[in-house]
Amino acid sequence: MRTVLFFIFCFCASLSLDAKQLQLEIKAKSAILINGKNGHILFEKNAHDKSFPASTTKIATALYILEKGQNLDRLAKASSEALTYVTAKEKTKSHYTYPAYWLEPSGVSFDLKKGEKISMRALLYGAMLCSGNDAANVLAENEEGSIPHFMDKLNAYLKTLGCENTHFCNPHGLHHPNHFTTVYDMALIAKRAMQLPLFRQIVKSTSANRPKTNMQPAKYIKQFNGLLLKNKEHYYPYAIGIKTGYHSQAKNTLVAAAEKDGRFLIAVVFGCETSEQRYKDVKKLFKKAFEEPFTRKVVLQKNETNFKRKIRGGKTFLNAYLKDDVVVNIYPSEDFLLKAFVHWRENLSLPIEENQKVGEVWIETTEKELILQQPIFAKSGVQPTIFAKTENLFKKMF
Repeated sequence: MRTVLFFIFCFCASLSLDAKQLQLEIKAKSAILINGKNGHILFEKNAHDKSFPASTTKIATALYILEKGQNLDRLAKASSEALTYVTAKEKTKSHYTYPAYWLEPSGVSFDLKKGEKISMRALLYGAMLCSGNDAANVLAENEEGSIPHFMDKLNAYLKTLGCENTHFCNPHGLHHPNHFTTVYDMALIAKRAMQLPLFRQIVKSTSANRPKTNMQPAKYIKQFNGLLLKNKEHYYPYAIGIKTGYHSQAKNTLVAAAEKDGRFLIAVVFGCETSEQRYKDVKKLFKKAFEEPFTRKVVLQKNETNFKRKIRGGKTFLNAYLKDDVVVNIYPSEDFLLKAFVHWRENLSLPIEENQKVGEVWIETTEKELILQQPIFAKSGVQPTIFAKTENLFKKMF
């Protein structure tokens, strides 16, 4: 049984109830930093401006495929259509009348060959680690039968995540004037993707095996994300993914995730002039947030709480209490409304003894993220009525 207690504000009435976003200078054209668990925004700059995401598009492609939950060890076939190339110059000259998913010779490739058969799992690594545009096309085509059909499905799915300013024309991120998103929408996509264990495993890998196929021998592929590469200039020890991107119109883009002391953050930066700048920006965002001191706040005092419930067959009401204050850690940039619930234990049987654990208090955000659980105990015993005793006796006999 779950009972709502009341809304609890993170700070007492004498303090502001508005979160104070982190204050710092970021050079990216647009940027956002969110709590990866509850989506709370810690920092934003032009967060809803439409931008070209480049290869960070592949996060959405991988997410959609993983959400479908199909067998990833099934073999996909690289078709001629999925591996068709046209130069960026020709695309521009034609006013983008060529299919938006056609590849470009200058783009990054997983080196797939027409007619090659390779697992969907290997293609996911190829798209996410080494950013193979051909891998993204073959994934899309084999998932939904055709790349245009895949894009229709993907865009519809992204709407369900709350991405109101996103429209993707291809599964890889090569430039098209109608292929856009925002850092806010991309943060929503990344937040959902990082809830999937296999996605997390893929994006934090620094290398992977490209298995032997009907047309090529096995070989290793390497991660492009400099945040994950030890002994490299941009290595960040708390980084756990996710994806880089670049093309001339988008410039340098990056979606990054980091975790430290139980705090999980996602940063997105678009429109960085250099590759170095995107790494500097996200590390600056992470550093500022991880250095933020938290405030310990008592949200329920043990001596001011009394939880009451009628127990079927009991002579008296069950009264319960907290042995300790309920305390939460609140960061200044994440001041939000909390809710408290009592979760009574299921099938409580009589008699109930004094100080017996009878349930828990749950503290949640309004986004339903569970902050903590704390047990509650019976203040005094509850004895069964004579009728309840008789009923139980008959149950045992028959």
